[in-house]
Amino acid sequence: MELNAPGASARALLERIRQMRARAGEDGASHAHRLAGLRINAAPLPASIEETATLLDVCFFATLLEEEGRQTRFAASFIGPDDHDVSARRLARPLPFTPESIKRLAPAADPELSSLAVSRAADGLSIWGLLDVPRLHCLQIFGSDTGQLRVTYLGQTQMVHAHGRGRVRGEDDPSFITSIQLIAAAMGLVTPQWYRPRALLGLADALIQAGLGGAILVSKRPAEEVRRRRIALTYPSFGPLRTLEEPVLEAQEAAPAASPDSELLAHFKSVERQRDIYRSARLGAVDGAVLVDPHLRITGFGAMIDVQGMRASGRAFVVDLPAAMPHLSEAPANLSRVSARIEVPLEQVGGQRHQSAVRWCSTSNAALLGLVCSQDGAASLIAPVGRDGDVGIVNNVETSPENW
Repeated sequence: MELNAPGASARALLERIRQMRARAGEDGASHAHRLAGLRINAAPLPASIEETATLLDVCFFATLLEEEGRQTRFAASFIGPDDHDVSARRLARPLPFTPESIKRLAPAADPELSSLAVSRAADGLSIWGLLDVPRLHCLQIFGSDTGQLRVTYLGQTQMVHAHGRGRVRGEDDPSFITSIQLIAAAMGLVTPQWYRPRALLGLADALIQAGLGGAILVSKRPAEEVRRRRIALTYPSFGPLRTLEEPVLEAQEAAPAASPDSELLAHFKSVERQRDIYRSARLGAVDGAVLVDPHLRITGFGAMIDVQGMRASGRAFVVDLPAAMPHLSEAPANLSRVSARIEVPLEQVGGQRHQSAVRWCSTSNAALLGLVCSQDGAASLIAPVGRDGDVGIVNNVETSPENW
C-alpha cells in the first residue's frame, strides 16, 4: 500500500473545488451560500497545484509537531484580508506559512472558535491574522489529529487525509441533502425532513471535528435492546437524556409543508442548541456507541453491540447511490426497493464499529440505523434494507453543518 503526504492529492482536490466553484457560480448562489450570506468571490482558490500542495503539506506536517507535550490542532483558512466580512485580528507582521508558525499560533486559535488566516504574499504564503469564526466557505484545512486533515470548500467536505492516504470526494458521494434523505428514509419519516436527520449529522460532525471516532445507534425500542442483551450499556442514563429532543421542532418536521419557519430554524441553529449537539456528541467519544430512540432521547452511552453474527439469510450491501437516487424522492422512501447495490463480505465492510453496526441492523427488528464515524474523518450510514436481514451501507456521508 502506497503512503503519501496530502500534497499528492493536490491536483484532484484543485480540480474538485474548481468544479464546485463553477457550479455554484452557474447557479447564482448555492444553497450553502444563501445560508451563510457569503459571495462566491469571498472563497478564493489556490493559484496552482503547487500552491495547493503547499497548503496541504504544511498543515500536515504541523499536526506532527508538539509544543511542551501539546499536540498542534488548528483550522486554517485560505482567504485574503479583503475577501471576508467577519471579525479578524490582523498581525502587524505576517508570519511565513510554515509548520513551525502554525505550531506557535495554534494555542491562540481554538479551532472551535477561530481559524488562522492564510493568503498569498509576494514571497509565498503567509499567515496574516486570526479570523474570529471557525468555519467559512473558503478553502479550509482542519488539523484534528496527528497526520490527519479534513479539507472543506463552500461549506462541504472535499477531502480527508489519514493514515498516509488522501481521499477527494467524488460526484458519486452523497451530498448533505442526500444524506438527510437517506437518514429520513432509514427512520421511516414520510415528509421531507430537516430536524432529526440534521441533528444526527450534527452529532457525527462534532465527533469528526474533534478528531474522534464513534457511533450513534437509533433504535425504535432501545430499552428492549438492552433488556434482551443485544446491546450492553456501560453508562445507562437514569431516564432518557433529553438534550437532543425538541418536541416543537419535531412537530414542525411532521407538518405537511415540512418547512420550518425562520424562528424555529434560528432556534435549531442557536448556540444553545449547537452546544447540546456538541455535548451529546462527546458521549460518543467514550468507548462504545450512543444509543437513542426515534425522538433522539439518549438511553445511554458506551453501548456495546452483543451480536455475534448476521441473520442466516442476511447480506451486507454497499449502495450504488446514483442509481438509488430516484427511490429517495419517494415518500416515504423504501430502501429495500433499492436494487442498485453491491454485496460485500462482512469483513470488508470496515472496522469493528462498522461490522458491529451491520450485525445489529441485520438481527434486530428494532434497529433503524447506525451512523458510524471513523477517526479519519469519514462517516457511514448503516441501515436495514427489507425484512430478511439485509443491510445497506452508504459511505462518505456528508456531515458539514454549514449546510444547515
